[in-house]
Amino acid sequence: MGLTVFNRLMAVVTVLLLTVSCTREGAPFADFSVEPNPATVGRTVTFVNRTINATEFEWYVQGNLVSNEQEPRYIFTSGGTQVVTLVAKNPKGTSGGSIRVEVRDPRDSLVGTYRGTVTVILPNGQRGSGNSTCVIQKSTLNPLALDISLSGINDAPPRNAIVVDNNNFNIENDIAGVHMRGTGVRNGRQIRLDYTVRNNANQLLATYNFIGTR
Repeated sequence: MGLTVFNRLMAVVTVLLLTVSCTREGAPFADFSVEPNPATVGRTVTFVNRTINATEFEWYVQGNLVSNEQEPRYIFTSGGTQVVTLVAKNPKGTSGGSIRVEVRDPRDSLVGTYRGTVTVILPNGQRGSGNSTCVIQKSTLNPLALDISLSGINDAPPRNAIVVDNNNFNIENDIAGVHMRGTGVRNGRQIRLDYTVRNNANQLLATYNFIGTR
């Protein structure tokens, strides 16, 4: 009786060993994840590769080949649902699989037209204010950036800004010897911009404040 049980156990072990051996020596088995998932536009993700037996790798995003590395990093440049596909190969065969990744764009909550008031403060303390419209759009050059324009501000509009999260961004713009630095904050439908304008000698030329509502 004991011998019979032992023989059965040995048979199971043999089958398991044969299965593992075949897996190790046969065609590849594709297995991977995308971390983090959900992902964020402009932030790096890793394609974590757990594939067995492969010697070649093809990584596709939305059907476009993006890498042949074993475990690449990738930056999504647009939001929405993105499909990541791995095709793994060796001389004995090919295996593949796909994962849907939800990609969030933090700029979505900031884009829009805001109407309000802009105040300009000069180094001598003089100030002026008036009605202004702020238009915020997604930059086509940088997946983390915004293009900003303020009506009535011809000398130093904060054209470029880098998004920190869904409600905050840093204003960074350098053009024709003029350097703009500051912050933008969204609170519900309202947005506030605070930034300074300096020359190449770091002399303060003006301080700008805008508060508007979308």
